[in-house]
Amino acid sequence: MNSEPLKQTGKRIGWIYDWTVDELLGGAELTGRELVTAGQALGYDVREITPRTQQREADWLIVNNVKYFTLVNINQMLASNFIYFCHDPIVLPIHQHLFSLAKHIFFYSPAQVNFYTQIFPINLDKVSLCPALIEPDKFYSQEKEDFAVSLCDIGVNKGIYNVMQIARENPTLRIELYGKDIMGYEPTSDLLNLQYKGLIPYQEVPKLLARAKYFIHHPVWLECYGRSVVEAYLSDCQHIVNQNIDALSYNWNWQDKNEVKERLRRVPVDFWSKIEDII
Repeated sequence: MNSEPLKQTGKRIGWIYDWTVDELLGGAELTGRELVTAGQALGYDVREITPRTQQREADWLIVNNVKYFTLVNINQMLASNFIYFCHDPIVLPIHQHLFSLAKHIFFYSPAQVNFYTQIFPINLDKVSLCPALIEPDKFYSQEKEDFAVSLCDIGVNKGIYNVMQIARENPTLRIELYGKDIMGYEPTSDLLNLQYKGLIPYQEVPKLLARAKYFIHHPVWLECYGRSVVEAYLSDCQHIVNQNIDALSYNWNWQDKNEVKERLRRVPVDFWSKIEDII
């Protein structure tokens, strides 16, 4: 730990991503906002920066997602003191620069680390894990109703066609589908048991999962974390998931919910303590 704590040095930190959660409700955006808010509550000078934000000088950057930044902006980031918090389960030319030049790298899960280390040479000595920041005590279970929930963007990579196939193979299972429609999804007439409900405010998710007996998520691509999978676990939903769910790659005692909850409660403190060590 630095002898002079970061909170007292006044070092300014910019959290870099394409969208804030106010602009785009997604797992990474939600995690970003929650970690920024937690950092501010702990006394750190941290703010969000997107391509639409009026720029402000920062001593350190935490780079989360930069697909929509200009090349000039990206080159400025690469020339700065930055920490890379890897988000997308995709491979871009810029990844090699981000991995090699970052002072430290955070991944969401062990499986995500394995994915990228098979493609890029990454110094594991500068790698840490940070699960999605979930407030476990917000999630609970009650008497379950006989229906399934799917919570994700309505898109190919997120597995909409897999969910449709599950609905087709289980015609008596009522499935409620919630999320942002990014593909112009139209339920087919033979899938009367699959109901698209549109977006759901995040504060309503605990009540929904508390009632649902099943939770479905079958992404096609690697889901670097999949926070709703853990939220469904905390709500005692029965999982109908595939092998692309990286949240479950943590070697935790999933039979002990209290232990998992305690690990989740420590995420913001552990993350910002590591940031302070690095800076």
